[in-house]
Amino acid sequence: MGLCDSQSDSGTSMMQRIEKWRRKVQDSGLNPASIPQFNSVMGQSEFVCKRIFYDEMLTVVRFFTGKLLTQLAGTPIVIVISDENGCILEMAGDGTMKQTVAQLGIVAGVRFTEEACGTNGITLALTYGKPVQLAGEQHFHHCFHDKVCYSVPFGTSDEDNLLGTVSIMTSMEYAHPYFMAVLNTVADSIERELLLRSQNRKLNILNHIMMDTTRNGIIITDRHGRITEFNSYAEQLTGLSRNALIQQPVFDIKPMGPYIDEVIRTGKTCEDIEVVVCHTATGARQVCLFNALPILDEHGNRTGAFGQFRDITERVEAEGRYNYLAYHDDLTGLPNRRHYKEHVAQLIAKAKKDKQMMAVLYLDLDRFKQVNDTLGHSKGDYLLQEVAARMRTFLPAEMMMRMGGDEFIILLPNIRRLEDAQNTAQEVLQLFEEDFMIAHYQFRLTTSIGIAIFPHDGLDAETLLTHADMAMYEAKMLGNGYAVYSPAMARNSPEKLSMAPERRRAL
Repeated sequence: MGLCDSQSDSGTSMMQRIEKWRRKVQDSGLNPASIPQFNSVMGQSEFVCKRIFYDEMLTVVRFFTGKLLTQLAGTPIVIVISDENGCILEMAGDGTMKQTVAQLGIVAGVRFTEEACGTNGITLALTYGKPVQLAGEQHFHHCFHDKVCYSVPFGTSDEDNLLGTVSIMTSMEYAHPYFMAVLNTVADSIERELLLRSQNRKLNILNHIMMDTTRNGIIITDRHGRITEFNSYAEQLTGLSRNALIQQPVFDIKPMGPYIDEVIRTGKTCEDIEVVVCHTATGARQVCLFNALPILDEHGNRTGAFGQFRDITERVEAEGRYNYLAYHDDLTGLPNRRHYKEHVAQLIAKAKKDKQMMAVLYLDLDRFKQVNDTLGHSKGDYLLQEVAARMRTFLPAEMMMRMGGDEFIILLPNIRRLEDAQNTAQEVLQLFEEDFMIAHYQFRLTTSIGIAIFPHDGLDAETLLTHADMAMYEAKMLGNGYAVYSPAMARNSPEKLSMAPERRRAL
């Protein structure tokens, strides 16, 4: 992965900029083998005052980054929030990753600068006002070469100034372009939320000059819950007519009406509620973020309610796409290793409850390395896709997983006997009897299969996987097509087991 290669008005690419920065830092004498020395660190009282000053911004950022962390649960990432000067205001995420970066001096209160950190995503994003991705050796300091950092600036579009950055840092092995896409969506959502709050402070709600131009649906009622305003964007989102709704009970407008009705009755506010709005004419479903608050007179008496909702469907869909990618292999579309761990745990729990057997079949393609070495990795990827497609004709996709490389898993819940798993393994082997066509070449491919049975060969997902892997290795070494795990396989010497992956690749 490389740095985001966006172009400025002058035509200078981000790649050229980063190279210029690297030369400048090298000329300054900064040692790339050293740990960054953050010379600019806020004192405790200064840090507390700064957080109070940025309290509203941090509240908004926490809401959206909190949703992002929920989507990325289990992924070792750290989300870093900085102000417009590169000072870290807040960090959240995986505890182990936070501890790792803390050992490199990255903690709340320090300031990222070119002089201290060399090339870094936060300073670049603030300097050029563009999203930045730094991966591996693109960082100046060697201690960051096993990390990837995605940084996106955000600000207030009404005042056209930067407020800070939101960044994701993770290990290179977890690098994925979708992090940048999600982070851009989060930054956009932050900017929209900050803009909305700024507008609400500056403008009188009843005389809102943006009533018919804002990208938010707006509903205003009197103290009896009758609708007095329903702006044009609310009409667009719902398909309802303003003229037909004026002086009608707000309670009847679903799903926002009951919330607004409760605000009128209790005086409580509703903040950041996700609702699904269905267009009455087209049936289109849009996810909206909804807020409502009471309108008070000079004596604090409730005179009505104000509700607003805006379309966040794009962000929700982006979260859904990331969630799909997190549990599926992007090459074959099959479920991945993470999905295996969760899905097998569920199957095991059900098998225990129903006192049934289940099987894990571990497949490894024979001599797959020859395809990559001879025809290239692109043809190897094509072959993996063809293998997955052929197996889909035999088994449902949810029963198969790609574990990485040329290894696949087949899950067989609710089997009655070992022979059921053996018969399936034999049928899978038969799928490989027909040649594969790769770049106009006929290619004969075989596979080796290891079988492990619950509960006989293991009571948890990891043990079953390990034992199925041992059996698969045994089948590969003996050329038997498939093998069933036996305890004798686990008594192999540590040296033989440690050599298994290398020997497997050689086959």
